[in-house]
Amino acid sequence: MSPGRALVRVFTFCVLTGGLVQEVQAQVKTGDRIAFLGDSITEGGASHPGGYVQLVISGLAANDVEAEWIPAGISGHKSDQMLERLDRDVISKKPTWMTLSCGVNDVWHGANGVPLDAYQKNIRAIVEKAQAAGIQVMILTSTMIGEDAQNENNVKLASYNAFLRQLAAEKKCLLADLNADMQAAIRPAAAGGKQVELQLTSDGVHMGPLGDRLMARGILRAFGLGESQLQKANEAWLDAPGTAGVGAGLSLTLRQYEQLAALALRQGMSVGEFVSAEFGKTIEDLLSPASVQETTRYGSRCLELQIGDVQGFVILPTAPAADGSKPWVWYAPSYWKEYPNERMNWLFTRLLQRGFAVCGTSVGDSFGSPQSRKIYSRFYEHVVKEYGLSPQVCLLPQSRGGLMWYNWAVENPEKVACIGGIYPVCDLTSYPGLAATAAAYGMTEAALSAQLAQHNPIDRLAPLAQAKVPILHLHGDKDEVVPLERNSGLLIRRYQALGGPGELSVIRGKGHAELPEFFESEKLLAFFLRQGK
Repeated sequence: MSPGRALVRVFTFCVLTGGLVQEVQAQVKTGDRIAFLGDSITEGGASHPGGYVQLVISGLAANDVEAEWIPAGISGHKSDQMLERLDRDVISKKPTWMTLSCGVNDVWHGANGVPLDAYQKNIRAIVEKAQAAGIQVMILTSTMIGEDAQNENNVKLASYNAFLRQLAAEKKCLLADLNADMQAAIRPAAAGGKQVELQLTSDGVHMGPLGDRLMARGILRAFGLGESQLQKANEAWLDAPGTAGVGAGLSLTLRQYEQLAALALRQGMSVGEFVSAEFGKTIEDLLSPASVQETTRYGSRCLELQIGDVQGFVILPTAPAADGSKPWVWYAPSYWKEYPNERMNWLFTRLLQRGFAVCGTSVGDSFGSPQSRKIYSRFYEHVVKEYGLSPQVCLLPQSRGGLMWYNWAVENPEKVACIGGIYPVCDLTSYPGLAATAAAYGMTEAALSAQLAQHNPIDRLAPLAQAKVPILHLHGDKDEVVPLERNSGLLIRRYQALGGPGELSVIRGKGHAELPEFFESEKLLAFFLRQGK
Protein backbone atom coordinates (compact mmCIF):
# COMPACT_ATOMS: atom_id res chain seq x y z
CA MET A 1 0.00 0.00 0.00
CA SER A 2 1.43 3.38 -0.94
CA PRO A 3 1.86 6.12 1.72
CA GLY A 4 -0.78 8.20 -0.03
CA ARG A 5 -3.39 5.51 0.57
CA ALA A 6 -2.12 4.17 3.88
CA LEU A 7 -4.81 3.82 6.52
CA VAL A 8 -4.62 3.33 10.24
CA ARG A 9 -7.70 1.53 11.44
CA VAL A 10 -9.07 3.04 14.61
CA PHE A 11 -11.53 1.70 17.12
CA THR A 12 -12.70 4.78 18.93
CA PHE A 13 -14.34 3.21 21.95
CA CYS A 14 -16.65 0.51 23.18
CA VAL A 15 -19.97 1.51 24.75
CA LEU A 16 -21.42 -1.11 27.07
CA THR A 17 -25.22 -1.01 26.91
CA GLY A 18 -27.43 -3.80 28.14
CA GLY A 19 -24.51 -6.22 27.92
CA LEU A 20 -23.90 -5.44 24.22
CA VAL A 21 -20.65 -3.95 22.88
CA GLN A 22 -21.01 -1.33 20.16
CA GLU A 23 -17.86 -0.86 18.09
CA VAL A 24 -17.40 2.41 16.18
CA GLN A 25 -14.67 2.72 13.55
CA ALA A 26 -12.78 5.74 12.28
CA GLN A 27 -9.70 6.30 10.11
CA VAL A 28 -6.63 8.49 10.02
CA LYS A 29 -5.14 8.68 6.58
CA THR A 30 -2.48 10.55 4.68
CA GLY A 31 -3.67 14.07 3.96
CA ASP A 32 -5.75 14.40 7.13
CA ARG A 33 -5.31 17.65 9.04
CA ILE A 34 -5.20 17.47 12.84
CA ALA A 35 -5.82 20.59 14.96
CA PHE A 36 -4.40 20.50 18.50
CA LEU A 37 -6.48 22.81 20.73
CA GLY A 38 -5.10 23.48 24.17
CA ASP A 39 -3.10 25.62 26.58
CA SER A 40 0.64 26.06 27.24
CA ILE A 41 1.17 22.29 27.33
CA THR A 42 -0.09 22.11 23.76
CA GLU A 43 1.70 25.29 22.74
CA GLY A 44 4.93 23.80 24.04
CA GLY A 45 4.05 20.46 22.47
CA ALA A 46 4.09 22.09 19.04
CA SER A 47 7.21 24.18 19.55
CA HIS A 48 9.97 21.60 19.13
CA PRO A 49 10.54 18.08 17.70
CA GLY A 50 10.16 16.43 21.11
CA GLY A 51 6.83 18.13 21.95
CA TYR A 52 3.82 15.85 22.01
CA VAL A 53 2.17 17.52 19.00
CA GLN A 54 5.19 16.98 16.76
CA LEU A 55 5.72 13.47 18.18
CA VAL A 56 2.17 12.52 17.17
CA ILE A 57 2.82 13.69 13.62
CA SER A 58 6.22 11.98 13.38
CA GLY A 59 4.76 8.83 14.97
CA LEU A 60 2.09 8.69 12.28
CA ALA A 61 4.74 9.30 9.62
CA ALA A 62 6.76 6.36 10.97
CA ASN A 63 3.69 4.27 10.12
CA ASP A 64 3.38 5.70 6.60
CA VAL A 65 0.63 8.22 7.42
CA GLU A 66 1.54 11.77 6.44
CA ALA A 67 -0.83 14.04 8.35
CA GLU A 68 -0.74 17.84 8.63
CA TRP A 69 -0.81 19.51 12.03
CA ILE A 70 -2.51 22.75 13.03
CA PRO A 71 -1.14 24.20 16.30
CA ALA A 72 -3.86 25.81 18.42
CA GLY A 73 -2.40 25.97 21.91
CA ILE A 74 -2.11 29.26 23.81
CA SER A 75 -0.43 29.59 27.19
CA GLY A 76 -2.73 30.22 30.14
CA HIS A 77 -5.96 29.54 28.28
CA LYS A 78 -8.96 27.94 29.92
CA SER A 79 -12.16 26.43 28.55
CA ASP A 80 -13.98 29.76 28.13
CA GLN A 81 -11.10 31.25 26.11
CA MET A 82 -10.78 28.13 23.95
CA LEU A 83 -14.51 28.26 23.17
CA GLU A 84 -14.23 31.94 22.26
CA ARG A 85 -11.43 31.32 19.71
CA LEU A 86 -12.62 27.96 18.40
CA ASP A 87 -13.90 29.38 15.08
CA ARG A 88 -10.76 31.37 14.41
CA ASP A 89 -8.11 28.87 15.47
CA VAL A 90 -9.74 25.55 14.55
CA ILE A 91 -12.96 25.54 12.53
CA SER A 92 -11.77 28.11 9.98
CA LYS A 93 -8.72 25.92 9.27
CA LYS A 94 -11.01 23.04 8.22
CA PRO A 95 -9.22 20.19 10.02
CA THR A 96 -10.25 16.55 9.73
CA TRP A 97 -9.56 15.97 13.42
CA MET A 98 -9.31 18.06 16.57
CA THR A 99 -7.68 16.97 19.81
CA LEU A 100 -8.93 18.88 22.86
CA SER A 101 -6.61 19.33 25.86
CA CYS A 102 -8.28 21.54 28.47
CA GLY A 103 -8.72 21.54 32.23
CA VAL A 104 -5.37 22.19 33.87
CA ASN A 105 -5.73 25.98 34.01
CA ASP A 106 -9.45 25.76 34.83
CA VAL A 107 -8.42 24.09 38.10
CA TRP A 108 -4.86 25.33 38.67
CA HIS A 109 -5.79 29.03 38.49
CA GLY A 110 -7.94 28.69 41.61
CA ALA A 111 -10.25 31.69 42.05
CA ASN A 112 -9.39 32.79 38.52
CA GLY A 113 -10.17 29.35 37.11
CA VAL A 114 -13.43 27.96 35.77
CA PRO A 115 -15.88 26.17 38.08
CA LEU A 116 -16.91 22.65 37.12
CA ASP A 117 -20.44 23.54 35.97
CA ALA A 118 -19.18 26.32 33.68
CA TYR A 119 -16.35 24.10 32.47
CA GLN A 120 -18.86 21.41 31.51
CA LYS A 121 -20.91 23.88 29.46
CA ASN A 122 -17.81 25.25 27.71
CA ILE A 123 -16.37 21.84 26.82
CA ARG A 124 -19.72 20.53 25.64
CA ALA A 125 -20.11 23.59 23.41
CA ILE A 126 -16.58 23.16 21.96
CA VAL A 127 -17.25 19.53 21.08
CA GLU A 128 -20.69 20.17 19.62
CA LYS A 129 -19.52 23.11 17.49
CA ALA A 130 -16.58 21.12 16.14
CA GLN A 131 -18.72 18.13 15.32
CA ALA A 132 -21.34 20.35 13.68
CA ALA A 133 -18.54 21.62 11.41
CA GLY A 134 -17.74 18.04 10.40
CA ILE A 135 -14.62 17.76 12.56
CA GLN A 136 -13.90 14.46 14.32
CA VAL A 137 -12.95 15.04 17.96
CA MET A 138 -10.54 13.35 20.35
CA ILE A 139 -10.81 14.38 24.00
CA LEU A 140 -7.68 14.22 26.15
CA THR A 141 -8.14 13.92 29.89
CA SER A 142 -6.24 16.70 31.65
CA THR A 143 -2.73 15.86 32.74
CA MET A 144 -1.70 16.12 36.38
CA ILE A 145 -1.04 19.35 38.26
CA GLY A 146 2.05 18.30 40.16
CA GLU A 147 3.26 14.71 40.11
CA ASP A 148 1.29 13.77 43.21
CA ALA A 149 -2.16 12.32 42.59
CA GLN A 150 -3.26 13.16 46.13
CA ASN A 151 -2.53 16.88 46.15
CA GLU A 152 -5.44 19.34 46.35
CA ASN A 153 -5.39 20.33 42.68
CA ASN A 154 -5.36 16.76 41.40
CA VAL A 155 -8.18 15.73 43.73
CA LYS A 156 -10.23 18.62 42.34
CA LEU A 157 -9.20 17.81 38.77
CA ALA A 158 -10.60 14.27 39.09
CA SER A 159 -14.21 15.47 38.71
CA TYR A 160 -13.28 17.46 35.58
CA ASN A 161 -11.72 14.37 34.04
CA ALA A 162 -14.69 12.21 35.03
CA PHE A 163 -16.88 14.58 33.01
CA LEU A 164 -14.52 14.33 30.00
CA ARG A 165 -14.74 10.54 30.01
CA GLN A 166 -18.53 10.68 30.20
CA LEU A 167 -18.76 13.29 27.42
CA ALA A 168 -16.47 11.28 25.13
CA ALA A 169 -18.78 8.27 25.45
CA GLU A 170 -21.90 10.40 25.00
CA LYS A 171 -20.65 12.26 21.92
CA LYS A 172 -18.84 9.26 20.44
CA CYS A 173 -15.49 11.04 20.59
CA LEU A 174 -12.13 9.32 20.76
CA LEU A 175 -10.71 9.40 24.28
CA ALA A 176 -7.02 9.49 25.27
CA ASP A 177 -6.99 9.05 29.04
CA LEU A 178 -3.66 10.79 29.60
CA ASN A 179 -4.29 11.50 33.27
CA ALA A 180 -4.64 7.78 33.98
CA ASP A 181 -1.55 7.05 31.85
CA MET A 182 0.43 9.66 33.76
CA GLN A 183 -0.55 8.37 37.19
CA ALA A 184 0.40 4.84 36.14
CA ALA A 185 3.79 5.97 34.81
CA ILE A 186 5.01 7.84 37.90
CA ARG A 187 7.34 5.59 39.85
CA PRO A 188 6.86 5.55 43.63
CA ALA A 189 9.75 6.17 45.98
CA ALA A 190 11.85 3.17 46.91
CA ALA A 191 11.54 2.06 50.52
CA GLY A 192 13.50 4.47 52.68
CA GLY A 193 14.09 6.87 49.79
CA LYS A 194 12.53 10.13 48.75
CA GLN A 195 10.05 10.50 45.94
CA VAL A 196 11.54 11.82 42.69
CA GLU A 197 9.46 14.95 42.22
CA LEU A 198 9.83 15.54 38.48
CA GLN A 199 9.73 12.36 36.40
CA LEU A 200 7.47 13.37 33.51
CA THR A 201 7.32 17.15 33.75
CA SER A 202 9.79 20.00 33.90
CA ASP A 203 7.97 21.87 36.68
CA GLY A 204 5.12 19.64 37.82
CA VAL A 205 2.76 20.76 35.03
CA HIS A 206 4.54 21.33 31.72
CA MET A 207 5.89 18.24 30.04
CA GLY A 208 9.47 17.08 30.02
CA PRO A 209 10.66 14.71 27.29
CA LEU A 210 9.15 11.60 28.88
CA GLY A 211 5.86 13.37 29.55
CA ASP A 212 5.62 14.53 25.95
CA ARG A 213 6.24 10.98 24.79
CA LEU A 214 3.60 9.64 27.16
CA MET A 215 1.04 12.10 25.74
CA ALA A 216 1.95 11.25 22.14
CA ARG A 217 1.69 7.51 22.79
CA GLY A 218 -1.71 7.96 24.42
CA ILE A 219 -3.03 9.95 21.46
CA LEU A 220 -1.68 7.49 18.90
CA ARG A 221 -3.18 4.61 20.85
CA ALA A 222 -6.53 6.40 20.89
CA PHE A 223 -6.18 6.86 17.13
CA GLY A 224 -6.00 3.07 16.94
CA LEU A 225 -2.32 2.29 16.54
CA GLY A 226 -1.44 -1.14 17.88
CA GLU A 227 1.58 -2.03 19.97
CA SER A 228 3.79 -2.85 16.98
CA GLN A 229 2.91 0.50 15.40
CA LEU A 230 3.53 2.32 18.67
CA GLN A 231 6.91 0.61 18.89
CA LYS A 232 7.72 1.75 15.37
CA ALA A 233 6.81 5.32 16.37
CA ASN A 234 8.94 5.07 19.51
CA GLU A 235 11.96 3.87 17.54
CA ALA A 236 11.61 6.88 15.26
CA TRP A 237 11.42 9.21 18.25
CA LEU A 238 14.32 7.77 20.22
CA ASP A 239 17.11 8.85 17.90
CA ALA A 240 15.53 11.95 16.34
CA PRO A 241 17.75 15.01 16.97
CA GLY A 242 16.47 17.65 19.35
CA THR A 243 13.73 15.54 20.96
CA ALA A 244 15.10 16.11 24.48
CA GLY A 245 17.15 18.64 26.41
CA VAL A 246 18.56 18.97 29.90
CA GLY A 247 19.31 22.66 30.17
CA ALA A 248 22.55 24.57 29.62
CA GLY A 249 21.82 24.49 25.89
CA LEU A 250 22.36 20.74 25.73
CA SER A 251 20.35 19.00 23.03
CA LEU A 252 19.90 15.23 23.24
CA THR A 253 18.04 12.45 21.53
CA LEU A 254 15.07 10.98 23.37
CA ARG A 255 17.03 7.72 23.71
CA GLN A 256 19.82 9.56 25.55
CA TYR A 257 17.29 11.30 27.79
CA GLU A 258 15.55 8.01 28.54
CA GLN A 259 18.86 6.49 29.66
CA LEU A 260 19.64 9.55 31.82
CA ALA A 261 16.20 9.34 33.41
CA ALA A 262 16.80 5.72 34.43
CA LEU A 263 20.15 6.63 36.02
CA ALA A 264 18.63 9.64 37.77
CA LEU A 265 15.74 7.61 39.16
CA ARG A 266 18.14 5.12 40.74
CA GLN A 267 19.76 8.06 42.52
CA GLY A 268 16.41 9.46 43.65
CA MET A 269 16.85 12.55 41.48
CA SER A 270 15.14 14.30 38.63
CA VAL A 271 17.09 14.36 35.36
CA GLY A 272 17.96 18.03 35.90
CA GLU A 273 19.31 17.35 39.40
CA PHE A 274 21.29 14.35 38.19
CA VAL A 275 22.86 16.18 35.24
CA SER A 276 23.73 19.16 37.45
CA ALA A 277 25.42 16.86 39.97
CA GLU A 278 27.36 14.96 37.31
CA PHE A 279 28.28 18.16 35.48
CA GLY A 280 29.58 19.55 38.77
CA LYS A 281 31.74 16.45 39.31
CA THR A 282 33.13 16.80 35.80
CA ILE A 283 34.06 20.45 36.39
CA GLU A 284 35.71 19.51 39.69
CA ASP A 285 37.72 16.81 37.95
CA LEU A 286 38.79 19.23 35.21
CA LEU A 287 39.84 21.88 37.71
CA SER A 288 41.43 19.42 40.13
CA PRO A 289 43.09 16.60 38.18
CA ALA A 290 44.14 13.58 40.20
CA SER A 291 47.64 13.36 41.57
CA VAL A 292 49.21 9.97 42.23
CA GLN A 293 51.99 8.98 44.59
CA GLU A 294 53.24 5.40 44.49
CA THR A 295 54.09 3.54 47.70
CA THR A 296 53.94 -0.07 48.92
CA ARG A 297 51.27 -1.55 51.18
CA TYR A 298 50.54 -5.19 52.01
CA GLY A 299 53.46 -6.18 49.78
CA SER A 300 51.98 -4.61 46.67
CA ARG A 301 52.07 -1.35 44.71
CA CYS A 302 49.83 1.23 46.30
CA LEU A 303 48.66 4.32 44.42
CA GLU A 304 47.86 7.11 46.85
CA LEU A 305 45.33 9.34 45.09
CA GLN A 306 44.36 12.97 45.51
CA ILE A 307 41.30 13.69 43.33
CA GLY A 308 40.48 17.32 44.01
CA ASP A 309 39.60 17.27 47.70
CA VAL A 310 39.11 13.49 47.72
CA GLN A 311 41.83 11.28 49.20
CA GLY A 312 42.07 7.55 48.67
CA PHE A 313 44.24 4.67 47.61
CA VAL A 314 44.27 1.78 45.17
CA ILE A 315 46.41 -1.25 46.03
CA LEU A 316 47.09 -3.14 42.81
CA PRO A 317 46.83 -6.95 42.71
CA THR A 318 50.04 -8.93 42.81
CA ALA A 319 48.66 -11.32 40.17
CA PRO A 320 45.85 -11.03 37.63
CA ALA A 321 42.50 -12.72 38.18
CA ALA A 322 42.28 -16.10 36.47
CA ASP A 323 39.26 -15.06 34.39
CA GLY A 324 40.74 -11.72 33.33
CA SER A 325 38.29 -9.68 35.39
CA LYS A 326 39.32 -6.81 37.69
CA PRO A 327 37.45 -7.35 40.98
CA TRP A 328 38.07 -5.06 43.95
CA VAL A 329 37.34 -4.75 47.63
CA TRP A 330 36.55 -1.30 49.03
CA TYR A 331 37.27 -0.94 52.73
CA ALA A 332 35.74 1.48 55.24
CA PRO A 333 36.46 3.32 57.44
CA SER A 334 39.66 4.54 55.86
CA TYR A 335 41.74 6.89 58.00
CA TRP A 336 44.98 7.58 56.19
CA LYS A 337 47.94 5.73 57.81
CA GLU A 338 45.63 4.37 60.54
CA TYR A 339 42.95 2.23 58.91
CA PRO A 340 43.08 -0.26 57.33
CA ASN A 341 45.87 -1.50 59.61
CA GLU A 342 48.10 -4.55 59.87
CA ARG A 343 45.19 -6.71 61.07
CA MET A 344 43.96 -6.75 57.45
CA ASN A 345 47.23 -8.26 56.20
CA TRP A 346 45.98 -11.86 56.16
CA LEU A 347 42.82 -11.09 54.16
CA PHE A 348 44.23 -8.42 51.85
CA THR A 349 47.33 -10.33 50.75
CA ARG A 350 45.20 -13.33 49.80
CA LEU A 351 42.79 -11.17 47.84
CA LEU A 352 45.65 -9.36 46.08
CA GLN A 353 47.16 -12.70 45.08
CA ARG A 354 43.82 -13.70 43.49
CA GLY A 355 43.54 -10.62 41.26
CA PHE A 356 41.62 -8.28 43.58
CA ALA A 357 42.53 -4.62 43.98
CA VAL A 358 42.00 -3.14 47.44
CA CYS A 359 40.77 0.43 47.80
CA GLY A 360 39.93 2.95 50.50
CA THR A 361 38.59 6.51 50.60
CA SER A 362 39.10 8.96 53.44
CA VAL A 363 35.97 10.81 54.54
CA GLY A 364 36.70 11.26 58.25
CA ASP A 365 34.07 10.49 60.87
CA SER A 366 31.20 10.95 58.45
CA PHE A 367 29.00 8.13 59.75
CA GLY A 368 27.61 7.78 56.22
CA SER A 369 26.58 11.41 55.77
CA PRO A 370 25.03 12.57 52.48
CA GLN A 371 28.18 14.56 51.68
CA SER A 372 30.42 11.52 52.22
CA ARG A 373 28.23 9.49 49.86
CA LYS A 374 28.95 12.02 47.12
CA ILE A 375 32.70 11.73 47.82
CA TYR A 376 32.49 7.94 47.58
CA SER A 377 30.70 8.25 44.23
CA ARG A 378 33.41 10.53 42.86
CA PHE A 379 36.13 8.10 43.95
CA TYR A 380 34.18 5.15 42.49
CA GLU A 381 33.73 6.83 39.11
CA HIS A 382 37.42 7.75 38.99
CA VAL A 383 38.90 4.34 39.77
CA VAL A 384 36.47 2.45 37.53
CA LYS A 385 37.27 4.77 34.65
CA GLU A 386 41.02 5.24 35.20
CA TYR A 387 42.02 1.75 36.35
CA GLY A 388 39.38 -0.39 34.64
CA LEU A 389 38.12 -1.86 37.90
CA SER A 390 34.89 -3.83 37.83
CA PRO A 391 31.72 -1.70 37.86
CA GLN A 392 30.51 -3.90 40.73
CA VAL A 393 32.55 -3.60 43.91
CA CYS A 394 32.82 -5.81 47.00
CA LEU A 395 32.26 -3.63 50.07
CA LEU A 396 34.10 -4.40 53.31
CA PRO A 397 32.73 -2.38 56.23
CA GLN A 398 34.35 -2.70 59.63
CA SER A 399 32.58 -1.25 62.66
CA ARG A 400 31.44 2.34 61.84
CA GLY A 401 32.21 1.56 58.21
CA GLY A 402 28.79 -0.11 58.16
CA LEU A 403 27.07 3.29 58.27
CA MET A 404 29.33 4.50 55.47
CA TRP A 405 28.91 1.56 53.11
CA TYR A 406 25.25 0.80 53.62
CA ASN A 407 24.19 4.40 53.09
CA TRP A 408 26.18 4.52 49.86
CA ALA A 409 25.18 1.04 48.72
CA VAL A 410 21.41 1.52 49.02
CA GLU A 411 21.69 4.51 46.69
CA ASN A 412 23.91 2.59 44.24
CA PRO A 413 22.75 -1.05 44.36
CA GLU A 414 23.71 -1.70 40.74
CA LYS A 415 27.34 -0.89 41.61
CA VAL A 416 27.61 -3.42 44.47
CA ALA A 417 28.69 -7.04 44.00
CA CYS A 418 28.43 -7.95 47.69
CA ILE A 419 28.85 -6.66 51.25
CA GLY A 420 31.05 -8.58 53.67
CA GLY A 421 31.15 -6.91 57.10
CA ILE A 422 33.14 -7.26 60.30
CA TYR A 423 30.90 -6.26 63.25
CA PRO A 424 29.46 -3.36 61.18
CA VAL A 425 27.31 -0.61 62.65
CA CYS A 426 23.86 -0.94 61.09
CA ASP A 427 21.72 1.21 63.40
CA LEU A 428 23.10 4.69 63.98
CA THR A 429 20.97 5.08 67.13
CA SER A 430 22.98 2.27 68.74
CA TYR A 431 26.32 3.80 67.70
CA PRO A 432 27.39 6.60 67.64
CA GLY A 433 23.90 7.87 68.59
CA LEU A 434 21.74 10.65 67.18
CA ALA A 435 23.73 13.56 68.62
CA ALA A 436 27.11 12.57 67.15
CA THR A 437 25.60 11.53 63.83
CA ALA A 438 23.61 14.77 63.52
CA ALA A 439 26.79 16.79 64.08
CA ALA A 440 28.58 14.87 61.30
CA TYR A 441 25.59 15.36 58.99
CA GLY A 442 25.34 19.09 59.65
CA MET A 443 21.81 18.63 60.99
CA THR A 444 20.02 19.20 64.26
CA GLU A 445 19.27 16.12 66.30
CA ALA A 446 15.54 16.78 65.87
CA ALA A 447 15.87 17.05 62.08
CA LEU A 448 17.86 13.81 61.87
CA SER A 449 15.32 12.05 64.07
CA ALA A 450 12.52 13.17 61.75
CA GLN A 451 14.43 11.92 58.69
CA LEU A 452 15.93 8.81 60.28
CA ALA A 453 14.49 6.41 57.70
CA GLN A 454 16.47 8.23 54.99
CA HIS A 455 19.81 7.71 56.74
CA ASN A 456 19.65 4.62 58.96
CA PRO A 457 20.84 1.43 57.21
CA ILE A 458 18.37 -0.91 58.92
CA ASP A 459 15.51 1.13 57.40
CA ARG A 460 16.94 1.41 53.86
CA LEU A 461 17.51 -2.16 52.72
CA ALA A 462 14.86 -2.58 50.02
CA PRO A 463 16.98 -1.47 47.01
CA LEU A 464 19.72 -3.95 47.94
CA ALA A 465 17.20 -6.74 48.46
CA GLN A 466 15.57 -6.01 45.11
CA ALA A 467 19.01 -6.20 43.47
CA LYS A 468 19.73 -9.47 45.35
CA VAL A 469 23.07 -8.19 46.66
CA PRO A 470 24.68 -10.95 48.80
CA ILE A 471 25.50 -9.94 52.40
CA LEU A 472 27.65 -11.72 55.02
CA HIS A 473 28.31 -10.32 58.50
CA LEU A 474 30.76 -11.61 61.08
CA HIS A 475 29.70 -10.37 64.53
CA GLY A 476 30.56 -11.34 68.08
CA ASP A 477 27.77 -12.11 70.56
CA LYS A 478 29.70 -10.33 73.35
CA ASP A 479 30.08 -7.04 71.43
CA GLU A 480 29.21 -4.18 73.81
CA VAL A 481 30.32 -1.37 71.48
CA VAL A 482 28.19 -2.39 68.50
CA PRO A 483 25.66 -4.81 70.01
CA LEU A 484 24.93 -7.83 67.83
CA GLU A 485 21.12 -7.82 68.04
CA ARG A 486 20.63 -4.09 67.35
CA ASN A 487 22.99 -4.17 64.39
CA SER A 488 23.89 -7.26 62.37
CA GLY A 489 21.14 -9.35 63.94
CA LEU A 490 18.37 -6.89 63.09
CA LEU A 491 19.75 -6.02 59.65
CA ILE A 492 20.09 -9.61 58.47
CA ARG A 493 16.60 -10.52 59.71
CA ARG A 494 15.05 -7.56 57.92
CA TYR A 495 17.09 -8.22 54.79
CA GLN A 496 16.00 -11.84 54.63
CA ALA A 497 12.38 -10.80 55.18
CA LEU A 498 12.70 -8.55 52.11
CA GLY A 499 13.94 -11.51 50.08
CA GLY A 500 17.61 -10.51 50.15
CA PRO A 501 20.39 -13.14 50.37
CA GLY A 502 21.85 -12.38 53.80
CA GLU A 503 23.86 -14.49 56.25
CA LEU A 504 25.01 -13.79 59.81
CA SER A 505 27.98 -15.67 61.22
CA VAL A 506 27.99 -15.23 65.00
CA ILE A 507 31.43 -15.45 66.61
CA ARG A 508 30.69 -16.97 70.00
CA GLY A 509 32.25 -15.44 73.09
CA LYS A 510 33.91 -12.59 71.19
CA GLY A 511 33.38 -8.85 71.39
CA HIS A 512 34.47 -5.75 69.49
CA ALA A 513 38.11 -6.67 69.09
CA GLU A 514 40.69 -7.20 66.33
CA LEU A 515 40.88 -10.97 66.61
CA PRO A 516 41.82 -13.72 64.12
CA GLU A 517 38.23 -15.03 64.21
CA PHE A 518 37.22 -11.86 62.34
CA PHE A 519 40.32 -10.84 60.40
CA GLU A 520 41.57 -14.26 59.33
CA SER A 521 38.21 -15.69 58.41
CA GLU A 522 38.27 -18.31 55.66
CA LYS A 523 34.52 -17.82 55.35
CA LEU A 524 34.84 -14.11 54.61
CA LEU A 525 37.70 -14.73 52.16
CA ALA A 526 35.71 -17.38 50.30
CA PHE A 527 32.69 -15.03 50.20
CA PHE A 528 34.67 -12.28 48.44
CA LEU A 529 36.35 -14.71 46.06
CA ARG A 530 32.97 -16.15 45.13
CA GLN A 531 31.16 -12.82 44.68
CA GLY A 532 33.93 -10.70 43.16
CA LYS A 533 33.37 -10.04 39.47
